[in-house]
Amino acid sequence: MFARLRGMLGEFSQILALRLYAAAAGFALTLLLGRLLGPAEYGAYVFALSLLSFAVLFATLGFHHFTIRALPPLMVAEKQSEAMGVVAYASVVVVVLSLATAIVAGSNTELFSASGPMQNAVAIGCLLLVPRALGLLRTGILQGLGHPVAGQVPDRLIEPTLILAVVCLWALQGWALDARSVLLMTLAAIAASLILGAPSLRRAIIGIGARPSFGNLGGWTIGGVKSLLVFAAGTVLGATDVVVLGLMSTPEETGIYGVAIRFFFIMGLPFHAGAVYLSQRAAKLHALGDREALGQVVEKAAIRTILSAVALAVPSTILAFFVGQIFGAGFAPAGAVILVLVWTRVGLAFFGEPSALLAATQHVGRVSIFMGLAATLNIGLNIILVGPFGAMGAAIATVLSFCALTAALTLSVRSLLGIRVFYGRRLVGLGSRP
Repeated sequence: MFARLRGMLGEFSQILALRLYAAAAGFALTLLLGRLLGPAEYGAYVFALSLLSFAVLFATLGFHHFTIRALPPLMVAEKQSEAMGVVAYASVVVVVLSLATAIVAGSNTELFSASGPMQNAVAIGCLLLVPRALGLLRTGILQGLGHPVAGQVPDRLIEPTLILAVVCLWALQGWALDARSVLLMTLAAIAASLILGAPSLRRAIIGIGARPSFGNLGGWTIGGVKSLLVFAAGTVLGATDVVVLGLMSTPEETGIYGVAIRFFFIMGLPFHAGAVYLSQRAAKLHALGDREALGQVVEKAAIRTILSAVALAVPSTILAFFVGQIFGAGFAPAGAVILVLVWTRVGLAFFGEPSALLAATQHVGRVSIFMGLAATLNIGLNIILVGPFGAMGAAIATVLSFCALTAALTLSVRSLLGIRVFYGRRLVGLGSRP
């Protein structure tokens, strides 16, 4: 029984473990930077990274997500030449667009903020764009070819370890630290992880075993743009709050929310692990027409997501009551915001990861529409609520947007695939199984 359970949990557990490690390293980094930089410099740092998330939209054109859902059906249909063509075309597009986007953004930093420290941080952040975009594409290709764990190792293990180690050494030496220096350390770590992750990518591409065929460039481009719409909306949902705070509020307020949103990201780890576990399997089973097996895979992913979310919520709640002591007195207002964000994630976990399921089963257009609507709602709510309520207003805007999106996607899964994605009753029923 233990061997069977380990077999079912193996890959999911490895992916979740990698993401948990990255989250732990990120949390430790947030703790260090919060105390070393203070709210203002830390606010500039998270503002630059949030803008980087938006820049990735233009740099990748959605191809790092498109490869995840496009490669499995091609490999199942034994169209290796076309699969190799997707990999080659996506690589060229990402290199060209990431360079162009970095140059344009870096030349116009004054458009993003009137604050000098903010502008300097944004300028350094532009240097991260090319290696970040290539790293995301590498992860997408490996996941699409059935190597999700190998795709996660550079970003989730190597990169955070290097950043944390350099920051710790820098602090131990007593050298001055600001947002720009931390961003340069991040650049070095991203570049190193890109280089160290190259061998696994090379082996996976060689394993395709065919010369590239470029007979469907138009279709691939359209597929990338559709994936871009999904990713763009997801990025807006995840980064609008920080960007709006940076534009409409002070660096200090942005830094306070930057600490709170870290807990929201940590609570998102089970969802991401479930999506990675689900995406390639769901795409393959959908291509084979095996609806029963698809439902079983969705259920396994969802139940693990729920249990993992609850396990993360408990320590997060405890830490929320001591956030001022942990990160510094200037971050004390983040405690209440953390509680709102964390327990909303727990509630949403009972619906699994419907967006990944729909995208993997050729319903990416539906996901794009709903995520676009949720992103629009999020922008509007942030603009309305950030002014009077600050960080808490940003949290409320994010919570309402995610709840509306989950409701719409859940109904879509039910109508399009005939799969129930609320697993509260199923989870309770596990204890009564013979």
